[in-house]
Amino acid sequence: MPKNVMRFEILAYGAIGIGVIISALEYQRLSAVASPAFVLSTQFFVFLLLVWLIWLAARRHKNWARWVFLILFLVGLPLYIPNLADMMEHNAIAGVLSAAQMLIEGVALYSVFSGDAKDWFRKPTSAQTAQQA
Repeated sequence: MPKNVMRFEILAYGAIGIGVIISALEYQRLSAVASPAFVLSTQFFVFLLLVWLIWLAARRHKNWARWVFLILFLVGLPLYIPNLADMMEHNAIAGVLSAAQMLIEGVALYSVFSGDAKDWFRKPTSAQTAQQA
């Protein structure tokens, strides 16, 4: 596995771990807005989706998975900024962790789209396939 893909995998899983901590810190506030069952099921679904995408990209060479991960990150950014300000106001520790999480995800995504990661996601040509056989 290329170093950049390994870095992506470690950082992305680390960001998920930070997200779990943030969810625990913010659970009370989130549960005041929506039902606890909805909050927990949504967080669980997102957790599973992200783990699946990371695994597909890092372990199964799925190019589309890294693109979906990037698109989810970019779509979430405009929603994230106001949420971060609100989080900082209510729970500074969760806010700082959240900012660190976004930074780590950004570095992870940079890693998986740069350097030695590019070849990991290229489809083998027919000549390469024949050569491996």
